[in-house]
Amino acid sequence: MTAAPGTDPPTAPAPAPAPPEPSVDGLVRSALSVGVRWFAPDAEFGLDDEGPDPLLFAAERVTAVASALELPCFGYRCQRLAPEDGADGPTADQLGDAVHERLTTSGADDILIVHVVSHGVLRPTGLYVLGSDSMHTARSSVAGWLSAVEDFPGRPLVLFLLDLCHAGAAARLEWQLRRMLDGSNRAWVIAASAEAEMAVDGRFSEAVADVLTALAERRLQFDPSSPHIGFHWFADEVRKQLRKTTEARDGLAQRVTVNALDTMGPELPFLPNPGYRAADARPAHLPAAPMASHPLLDEVADPYHFRRHAQGRAGLPVGPVQERGLFTGRKAEVDRIAQWLAGGPGTSRLMVVTGSPGAGKSALLGVLLCAAHPELRESTRALWEPLGQEVSAHPPPLPVHARQRTLAEVVRSLVRRTGSSGPGWTDSSDGPETDPRRLIEALSRRADEPPVVVLDALDEARDPADLARGLLQPLTTLDRPDGLPLCRVLLAAREEEPCLSLIADARRNNDLVDLDAVGHEALEGDLRAYVERLLGQEQGEHAAAFAAATAHALADPEHAPATGPHLIAALYTSYALQERVAPALDDPETARLLGEQVPRDLPGLLDLQFAGDHTHHLLRPVLTALAFAQGDGLPVALVAAIATAFDTPRPTTDATPADSSPPGADDDSYALDDTEPPDLQAQTAEVVQLLDELGVFLRTVADDRGTALYRLLHQSIADELRAQASPGPRSAAGETAEQAVYTALLDTLREPGTDDGPRWAHLDDYLRRHLAQHAIDADRFDALCTDPGFLVHADPDRLDPELGHAASETARSAAAVYRTSAHVHRRTPDEIRRHILAIDAVRQGARTLADRLARPGRGQGVPMAWPPQWATASRISAAHAFTLPLSDDRVTALAAPATGPSHVVTGTRSGRLRVWDARHGRVRATLDLARGEITALACTQLGGQAVVLVVAADGVPQMLTLPGLEPLPAPAAPLFPDAHGVRALACVDVVGRPMAVTADADGRLLLWDLLGELPVEELRAGLGRTTALACLSGQDGPLVAVADDEDTVRLCAPLGESAGTDLRHPCGVTALTLTVIGGRPSVVTGGADGHVRLYDAASHALLATSATAHDGPVYALSPMDGSPQARQAPDEGAGQRLLSGSSNGTIRIWDPTLGTEQGRFVGHMGAVTALARPPSQPPVLVSAGLEAALRVWHIPPDRPRTAPEPGHTSWVTALAHAELDGRTLLVSAGADGLLHRWDLEQGTPYGAPVPT
Repeated sequence: MTAAPGTDPPTAPAPAPAPPEPSVDGLVRSALSVGVRWFAPDAEFGLDDEGPDPLLFAAERVTAVASALELPCFGYRCQRLAPEDGADGPTADQLGDAVHERLTTSGADDILIVHVVSHGVLRPTGLYVLGSDSMHTARSSVAGWLSAVEDFPGRPLVLFLLDLCHAGAAARLEWQLRRMLDGSNRAWVIAASAEAEMAVDGRFSEAVADVLTALAERRLQFDPSSPHIGFHWFADEVRKQLRKTTEARDGLAQRVTVNALDTMGPELPFLPNPGYRAADARPAHLPAAPMASHPLLDEVADPYHFRRHAQGRAGLPVGPVQERGLFTGRKAEVDRIAQWLAGGPGTSRLMVVTGSPGAGKSALLGVLLCAAHPELRESTRALWEPLGQEVSAHPPPLPVHARQRTLAEVVRSLVRRTGSSGPGWTDSSDGPETDPRRLIEALSRRADEPPVVVLDALDEARDPADLARGLLQPLTTLDRPDGLPLCRVLLAAREEEPCLSLIADARRNNDLVDLDAVGHEALEGDLRAYVERLLGQEQGEHAAAFAAATAHALADPEHAPATGPHLIAALYTSYALQERVAPALDDPETARLLGEQVPRDLPGLLDLQFAGDHTHHLLRPVLTALAFAQGDGLPVALVAAIATAFDTPRPTTDATPADSSPPGADDDSYALDDTEPPDLQAQTAEVVQLLDELGVFLRTVADDRGTALYRLLHQSIADELRAQASPGPRSAAGETAEQAVYTALLDTLREPGTDDGPRWAHLDDYLRRHLAQHAIDADRFDALCTDPGFLVHADPDRLDPELGHAASETARSAAAVYRTSAHVHRRTPDEIRRHILAIDAVRQGARTLADRLARPGRGQGVPMAWPPQWATASRISAAHAFTLPLSDDRVTALAAPATGPSHVVTGTRSGRLRVWDARHGRVRATLDLARGEITALACTQLGGQAVVLVVAADGVPQMLTLPGLEPLPAPAAPLFPDAHGVRALACVDVVGRPMAVTADADGRLLLWDLLGELPVEELRAGLGRTTALACLSGQDGPLVAVADDEDTVRLCAPLGESAGTDLRHPCGVTALTLTVIGGRPSVVTGGADGHVRLYDAASHALLATSATAHDGPVYALSPMDGSPQARQAPDEGAGQRLLSGSSNGTIRIWDPTLGTEQGRFVGHMGAVTALARPPSQPPVLVSAGLEAALRVWHIPPDRPRTAPEPGHTSWVTALAHAELDGRTLLVSAGADGLLHRWDLEQGTPYGAPVPT
């Protein structure tokens, strides 16, 4: 421990007497808190008359920690051993004896915390604590303390809080790891610093006391379903608080260190959870620790969601599952779904439950799932027994709660729960575990009954369209080889896009359950029974009058509530049971009148529920804050921060009558003070109280770390509150509600009273995951995306999908830098990610971003000791815009329309089509054809509608609209009669008529009328195996070129005679395109020898050959300007340029007339197999290769933006340092067989590469 210079604080008071024995959760808890203030002179620590630095704060820190532990919610009996007036504190032996006494006299069932503030010294065998005599003895050995607990039976469970220099040495011992793995640890350590670090000013103890106090006041909340605070969660919160304190004081950094495996550990009972609610506790039939083999512990399965809705207690406290369930009515619907779940011959593969928000979709699915699932059936029998029937499903249903879930999360969950793992599959975050193919293939191999997937809240998924098209459509349409469906799906969703097609399918098969279609008389009966059950028998006979009136009012078809009547009924019944309202139920007339007054909307209910409450001024702000929550919800501190943005400041008077006019009324005495920012800590305490009172409207869950999160009970409540949200006077003028939310969240990262930027290193878990989405909603994403601190600290899995929203040039550049190594960001810590981003920024010429990454501001991270100055041999060119990752295998076909929006279409090996916005990187549409690998694509216009022609593994062309990938209306006659075995496809305009050319496995070249009016025409026959096909429209008619495996290019003109003899090629033709050079149609070929060649289309004369060759075959060719106008009559002055992609991963730019290379793009990690030039300003190039990604490149019209120096075209394998002619050189060797020499000062090549 070291002490900062300062004056001697007031002498600490004498130790307070120990409080009575606590009775928190039946366990005996005690603590010993020790502090040493002054140290005797010792020559080992300085001169003969000097000792170690005094710790003047020791008594203060002991008092702070002990007082926090003695709070009633923790219930510790604390013994303080700290210096009294004028005393130095305990000697080494006294300190050690006190610790050993507590360790040896406490029982095996006791809980003990030992807190020590002193100097720590490292010796060869371990860590020791100094006493006031400046000595360390065997009794003050921390290893000896740990041994006294671990090596002797009957000792207590002990937590050591060590505020010592080098304290981390006691938390990284080999035996600790071994005992932790078998769960036998009795001694646990949270250390103030790492082994080689100093502990400063007792800040660790200060942070521990602050966190304990925040927990006691519930400004910081842990999972309410856990009776104890998580050990590692608590250590993380102490670590965060210590970092904030250190930065605020510009202090020396220290790392809180805990027992090995910092993210693992059993549930430890050191700290009772002040926010624990028994009603939220995990059911006893489910294990307490996650197990991969237990399907219901999967977070996407979320059995608690289904159980909670099965209880039917919306608006009332959630009771234990042993209480009788409240689900009533819906008998016809229950019977239909129960019969469907039972299965049997003729049972359909899809059943859909739909209805308005709050209609009871989740309740219906929940009660049936509890009844049907063997893991839930017995423990929830009280909930489903009122159904009056047994419900079965074989095999057990697979529940999925889709709210705020992505396609990848749902697929990963189902893959794991169906055991869909096998050889050849990886477990990477991008890998096949998130690939729907993995699930589909595994389900197709099953020989038992198809599984039943029960999916709720599809319309609340993060991307409902992606989930519907990417997973549900194939699951509900594909069959196994034995003819049975892959699975059966029970789905609950609102009747809106993108669920309409699934609902339409269910409606056609008479398997749609529409909860809104119930007659008002039946609905009234169900509601009456439901309200009577909510009221309970203890309310007496007059409660029936209230139930009947409420049911009649809500079932009135002329005044139907916008929100589901069952939800309104439950919430209103909760209001009627309030102490101040319940007396109205004692009289039949007042009960009837109360029922008739039921509001038809949620805001009216809220106003009734909290009318006149002392926290009413925060009611709407808190609810509005929760309405904007993303994911599973907001932590309490952020609820308070957002509520501030919607709160109207209270009057400056000390007291305000309950019936006073609202803010803004014409009353001179009612003045508002919005000049001072609110006391957020005090307001958080108010918010905590209000959240408790709002419990009937809320759902509380824990995130993956254990932090308690709040969100509204039902999405319909959020929808209504969002629609009515209006920022308060503290928000900037003109801000939208979404912008006010974003500003409030960002302000939590700023130091109060300063103009400093956000302290991104303090980004909490919620903001790491969801701040980007809030910025998009607020139209502030460009500013956020260009902040290097956010890029470093944001959650890569959540940020990467949102980068397509970047609009400005600066934001798109930052997004491109981030996407360059996106696959690496997912598995690296924040500060390592900073270095990767800085290198990628230099690679792409984003110097300002690189500099800001290297020199973060205060609270934004650690400055880089070695900031990159230049980078080469980096396999990425400055022209690279961004990478579009694909999770479902590589692209096998690529095409772009010649006009219109900047779209490209991709087809993959898995058979999935996607339409991308090439400028912003967004997916516009996706479709799984379920016909195998996509082998060819071509785009054209059909009657003003952009379309794409698709050929899959079955060899039959199909036409779909762009960008929606919807089928075209069926023509009178098939467009491609008898088409089969198509290997290549191209579109061409013939006298204003859209047509297609195909080359098939029979060696035929066929011309098809896409309007379906003209017969198919055979252009050529007897071709070899087609390797490339190209078409060119022109004033003299179209030209078609096809290359085959006989090293021949064959040309033909559909409106004229054959264009002369076949063109013999010196090697295999692997790529082909047609363009206009110098006003003449020309053939450009890419050969297996790596050369690009230019031929005259009329004479077949070879006009030019590339001066240098690619290192392997050329697989893709494209004109630099892909527009039809440029191909037919390019500007003679500008000259056409050609692009080629090859097996060595480079894309090169050629002057076709000279055969000279004009530049190259480097970035692919394997062969480049396809190129496309969508219409775009500024112009871009899209390329595909063997990796599972697309790459987008900038192509300015004047010159290509290539890297300053391309460097190696393959992996760099060795580096060496050399001096030559007074220059400092770096020599690099690569897998491409070249040695490069580099001037280290300039970052430029020194001479030409030398072959090895």
